[in-house]
Amino acid sequence: MFTGTPFFSVIIPLYNKGPYIKDAINSVLSQTYHNFELIVIDNASTDNGLQIVKSFTDSRIRILHLDEPGPGGYAPRNLGIKAAKTEWITFLDADDLWYENHLELAFQKIGKYPEIEFISFGYDYSDVEGGYSITKEKILSPLLSVNEFLKTGANSCHTNSVVIKKSALMECGLFPTDIKYLIGGDLDTWLRLLLIGKNMLICQEITSIYKVEFSGIYMNSKNFIADHPLVETVKTFLIQQKKIEIEMAISLKKLSNICQIRFLWRKKRAGYLKWKDFRKLYCTVLNVRYFPRIIIIALVPKIILQILLNGPKYFWKTLTGRI
Repeated sequence: MFTGTPFFSVIIPLYNKGPYIKDAINSVLSQTYHNFELIVIDNASTDNGLQIVKSFTDSRIRILHLDEPGPGGYAPRNLGIKAAKTEWITFLDADDLWYENHLELAFQKIGKYPEIEFISFGYDYSDVEGGYSITKEKILSPLLSVNEFLKTGANSCHTNSVVIKKSALMECGLFPTDIKYLIGGDLDTWLRLLLIGKNMLICQEITSIYKVEFSGIYMNSKNFIADHPLVETVKTFLIQQKKIEIEMAISLKKLSNICQIRFLWRKKRAGYLKWKDFRKLYCTVLNVRYFPRIIIIALVPKIILQILLNGPKYFWKTLTGRI
């Protein structure tokens, strides 16, 4: 076990993840690179997760506390970033896992590309097909990074797979902590890193596992009352920047459209959709393949959508009042 000055700070927000936190921590402690500190931020949990963390005796583990749970896990991450002793920050959600080589590969990339402040690896989904990886590592400018987001449906970066300099995170304003933003703050933060001029290194190695089935934040309809935070970031940036390349402006508008359409769909299913939400789309750059989805979202009643999406069982439950 390493006992000197750490090189990485690993940040895990914890909120009622008792069944999973032990495996998450073990995936960190099993890293082949040992020079790190692990900061677990208790986000006012009410289950046994904190007791499980305290059962670990590894001296590299620090526990911080928030008295009230912050939205989307963003407030605990920000607390961990500010408290970090190192210049390089990594994240792991309390119900996800790292492969054992995540930090060792990150250390190698930092040595190979000393000018880079923002690194992203590939990731797997657990139990379902998907994830993200590339065939060859490459350094992308802010514009090319935004275009990579567009190519992958904004899925080319995941919080578990990024390694970022603390100074860069502080400069971009950290994760959004406005109470209305419960989801989407990760992608918004990556975009703000790009908008302050940070290039991104994307690597072909897959180093983490995202457990999709445990992501309850996506199942809670109340998380979609507000817009995606990236939509507001793009709007503000385009207003404030008097000189911006046309290609970058178009790419940002397209990325904003992707996020807004996703939220329109989820707002419709949750019952929060309003006609003014459609006005936030940039129609001049709207891809025609989204037209059918937008028409369905706008015109098809919610109950019909639910039946189409969930099948006859949902229809029967609706008739019998069990929904």
